[in-house]
Amino acid sequence: MANAISPIQIPVTNGVVRSIAQVRLEVAGLSLPGGFASVMRKRTRNREMVYGNNADPIGKTTGQNAYEASVELYFDWYANLLATLRNNFGQGYGDQQFDMFLTYVGQNLNVYFDVIAGCTFDNDEINAQKGTSPLVSNVQLNPLKIYFGIPDGADYTDQMFDDNPDPLDLMT
Repeated sequence: MANAISPIQIPVTNGVVRSIAQVRLEVAGLSLPGGFASVMRKRTRNREMVYGNNADPIGKTTGQNAYEASVELYFDWYANLLATLRNNFGQGYGDQQFDMFLTYVGQNLNVYFDVIAGCTFDNDEINAQKGTSPLVSNVQLNPLKIYFGIPDGADYTDQMFDDNPDPLDLMT
């Protein structure tokens, strides 16, 4: 049966489904254990539909990727990250690019990681208000590229993990 559809492999989770407790965060070389409330990363491929002389499209363009990433850091971790960036990059640390690594761990679970590359501190805000809520800084990272779901030990720069490889790199 050459045209048989292979079922999607269901991961063995042993009843454990990952949550934020299984996420490890490293920003600009600084490990932030427990210092973040949330982390978000997103890729959107903006494409254009191509039409001929028919109502139905004949294809779509390769398009362009737009990447977003942000992290909500508790204040002391945020202050420590800023100090680290200043120490590593000096004046103008906001213009210096750095990478962020998200690692997904868990007992008896496969380890995966995402690489958010070419981040900069383009927008950060702290909202202090009355009540019992902790001080949290929301930092927009404006990345150049995101590599998703890399198996532990793999080289994320391998073209296999690139969602949009450069066609010139594929010509050999």
